Amino acid sequence: MIRTLSLLLLFLSRCDAQNLLSADQRIGIGVGASMAVLLLAGVIFVLCRRWRNNEGRSRLRDSVTETSIENHENLAASLPVSVYRGTEASTQTWIEETQGPCDKSSVSVQTASITMGGSDLVSDNRAGRAVETQESSSQTSDENVAKLDGKSVSVQTSEISDDIEAVESPLDGSSFLKSRDSITFISGWRREVKLTELIKARLILETRVQELEREEVTEEEIEKELEPFLIGRYPIAGVSVTSTGEKMSLNEAFTKGFITRGTAVSLLEAQAAVGSILDPRDGAKMSVQKAKEIGLIDKRMAGILVRAEKAVAGFKSRATNEMLSLFQAMKRNLVVESHGIRLLEAQIATGGIIDPVAQIRLPVEVAFERGLFDERLHQILEDPSDDTKGFLDPNTGENLTYLELLQRCVEDEETGLLLLPLIPKEEISDYYNTFANTSYLSSPTHSYRSFSSSSETTSLDDRR
Repeated sequence: MIRTLSLLLLFLSRCDAQNLLSADQRIGIGVGASMAVLLLAGVIFVLCRRWRNNEGRSRLRDSVTETSIENHENLAASLPVSVYRGTEASTQTWIEETQGPCDKSSVSVQTASITMGGSDLVSDNRAGRAVETQESSSQTSDENVAKLDGKSVSVQTSEISDDIEAVESPLDGSSFLKSRDSITFISGWRREVKLTELIKARLILETRVQELEREEVTEEEIEKELEPFLIGRYPIAGVSVTSTGEKMSLNEAFTKGFITRGTAVSLLEAQAAVGSILDPRDGAKMSVQKAKEIGLIDKRMAGILVRAEKAVAGFKSRATNEMLSLFQAMKRNLVVESHGIRLLEAQIATGGIIDPVAQIRLPVEVAFERGLFDERLHQILEDPSDDTKGFLDPNTGENLTYLELLQRCVEDEETGLLLLPLIPKEEISDYYNTFANTSYLSSPTHSYRSFSSSSETTSLDDRR
């Protein structure tokens, strides 16, 4: 192009000397020549930029190669043999996937992604992020060679100190088959419960979690062990007419005149506050809405029980859209304290305060830690007065705590649910004298004579 421009300029000078070109032709040729010069300058600039970029990339590649070799040497010298070889194998696979086939001994190691401390490795193992330690057949020699861009570095594994133990995954060398993050259970009130929530609440040992992850125990076995926190004890489900042996729901007992509406509502609220309305006839457990649909409760009761059911589901704050526990709702005056105490009492008596976020029952001390309970309410429930005893025994007219009333119930043989016995008037004196024994009340498992014409002895295990 330069030669062409030189010839063009020579031609123009001769034409100008002989006056062969007009003024317009001279201007046109001048403009064209100028554009040609600018085009030439642009081409030269682009070629120079490309050359500089290629030179910079070459220098960067050499720098990365040297750094990778140095990192590989440091990794091999500091890791146990099993971890080093597993890392080399996994890195080889990554290179082939991202950069295409390469020499099997060619590796690029990023040491920052590996936790060097033994305790950190164990912690990662417990979280299901185990370091792979399997050796491939091509890595059985004592010398591992790393090659990068034609350069090679020899790593003598025999130089690694013999007193460093190979870190296995997990603690006993086996692999996790399940992840704790994916394991869930179902609560007694039909909600999904994550295993991690039970771990946070310290309700299951780490060793049992690892056994579950390795499938040494089944989820069903662990779920059975966790029943006190997933289900708890069942509340009072209904009543039993001891003179006839008839059992009926609380609403039916009210309708037939065996108990007052207030007694029926308070006992149904206790059911709702622990997650389920119970049908004593067949042992079915259901939501308030379902109970209303099948006629187990009436519409007026359903309106009251839906609010009590929030003791499990949580109370939604209108201001912050936050899900509040029963205790938090009481502190914000969303629930009247005397009413809230009855619901909390029912939860504690049947196994523990329910966390509406984690959807599990919590021991009192854990509930304290999470702000779901406080010492003042604890003292009220530990030493209740007549004003705070919110449950009526229809046989004697006494105001009782929920736990005291539970202890006066009988367990139905067919469903395993607790039924409050309705005693004939002539037997009430014997009934009262039996439960007036305070040492008897403190016993978690007891038996007593059924107060009816029958002389059979009924066993009650209030753990259910």
